[in-house]
Amino acid sequence: MNRRELIALGAVLALGCSDDDELPSEELVFRPDAPPVAASLGLRATHLRGGRAVFELVGTELEDIYAIAFRLAYDPKVLGFRDLTRKEAWAAAPELRVLARAGRPGLLVAALTRVGKQLGVSGRGAALAEISFELLGRGASRLDFVATHSRVFAASDGRLMSAEFVGGRLERG
Repeated sequence: MNRRELIALGAVLALGCSDDDELPSEELVFRPDAPPVAASLGLRATHLRGGRAVFELVGTELEDIYAIAFRLAYDPKVLGFRDLTRKEAWAAAPELRVLARAGRPGLLVAALTRVGKQLGVSGRGAALAEISFELLGRGASRLDFVATHSRVFAASDGRLMSAEFVGGRLERG
């Protein structure tokens, strides 16, 4: 091979390794377990390609949110937790603390909380957080909130708010 052929081959290989490439044979889809219902938090897929799966945590019919704590179970052979970040509902909350870690393979332990005496935020159809995963395998994965460890707290009096956490299934379409 001459020098030009090597450069051309290198360029083709570099372009072929782009982070936004999808697996050519299958498309990923996320199917929520239920449509948004009153007083709930659920997942909405926003990016399912290029080796990444990104979901928003979306509130429905929730007001006065001070803190959210949850555990999210997933298949560690398919997904690897990367990051949890705040979204627009918390834009006016510079003191917000975001804590997240993989408690064990396949379990995300997370919390978003305001600090000090602060007003609550609205969770009426707003994205509250973004959860990013690396796609590790080609199989399907459930994304299930652990009901006994998932809570929403009110700002006005610190009470536990009644809210349903709705997961779903990530699969090849």
